Amino acid sequence: MCLASEKVTDANRRSTDVRDLLKSMSTVTEIRTSDRHPYAGLFFILLSVALVGVSAGGEFYERHLNIMLFVAISAIVIFAIPLAATTIIAVMALTQCLFFQIHNPSITLGSVEAATLFFAAGIIATIVSRRTMTSLAQKTFLLELRDKSRVAELAAANARLELLARADPLIGIANRRWMMELLNR
Repeated sequence: MCLASEKVTDANRRSTDVRDLLKSMSTVTEIRTSDRHPYAGLFFILLSVALVGVSAGGEFYERHLNIMLFVAISAIVIFAIPLAATTIIAVMALTQCLFFQIHNPSITLGSVEAATLFFAAGIIATIVSRRTMTSLAQKTFLLELRDKSRVAELAAANARLELLARADPLIGIANRRWMMELLNR
């Protein structure tokens, strides 16, 4: 009997170990799926807009590249993302734009360089203005916090002064001023 119960216990232990291993593998899988590159989605959005322009051809080719850059700039401006992420988005957009402009048969290489520099300057200006806006918003928030703490300190000091003005400093009971205010109400 003991031998049979030991085999059952050993089998239960192994099945528990297998369950634990499966749980840990599923946890690892969850971690791996959540660690995917966060910019892949935006990369494919920008790529799809550019490819629509390529497939449309003609004047739509250049328009869709401009739309792609507009989408990237909108992502930079609208979403509160760190500077490194902003720079990655800008580089992705400019790289895709440069690649597709180089492969556009109706644009000369000089035009590609000029357009890339123009859009690069625009994106850099957008990044700088976004960084400036974020910095100013943070400073404003900190100043408001400082002002609120000062107002709270002033209110506490005024309450202490009012208490001192209404009480006798020697014995701590209400003075004549407090009595007059009470009678006037």
